[in-house]
Amino acid sequence: MTLLRSNSWFPCGLGTGVLILCLCAMLRAQPPGLPGKEPGAERPGSTKSSGLESEPSIYMLPDKDGKLQAVLNFRLEDFEALLDLQRQQTMATEPPDFSLSIKANGKVLSGVVKLTVQFDVETKSDAWTRIPLSLNQGILVSTPRYQGEGDFFLTREEGPQGFVAWIRPASKRHHKIELEMRLPVDQIGGD
Repeated sequence: MTLLRSNSWFPCGLGTGVLILCLCAMLRAQPPGLPGKEPGAERPGSTKSSGLESEPSIYMLPDKDGKLQAVLNFRLEDFEALLDLQRQQTMATEPPDFSLSIKANGKVLSGVVKLTVQFDVETKSDAWTRIPLSLNQGILVSTPRYQGEGDFFLTREEGPQGFVAWIRPASKRHHKIELEMRLPVDQIGGD
């Protein structure tokens, strides 16, 4: 999965527009409850102080050429939130970089399902590809088995994503992953 499509880590395209709009909104915004700046109000550098004023925080972010630009009151958390928003929009509009088929074989033993799941994956990119496998309630009972040419590793993410396979193909784009796991059985109804 590629979060950004340029050689630098600064987002381009739609992300830049969202970033500029947020910056403009933040520069115009004023926290509620603070007095407004009337024409007769104090100017910065004045000797009087109301106790409510503070200097703006200045953060440095790189532009598209990698040069640092000063940005007022734009924290790292704000930047990460915009990157997450851009990633969600990109994921919603672009087809995935892989196709996936799943086969599962299992047996219920004392309230637990002993499950073997086989994933056939066809990658469409030479880059690292993120493949959500879900199974977020599963517990691995053996090392994942991988067949294919390239690099592979498995991670587990919080929430509904569950297990995520990462594959970087070498030459062939067909890969097989097999997971042996245990899953809890959910009883529905009174039986």
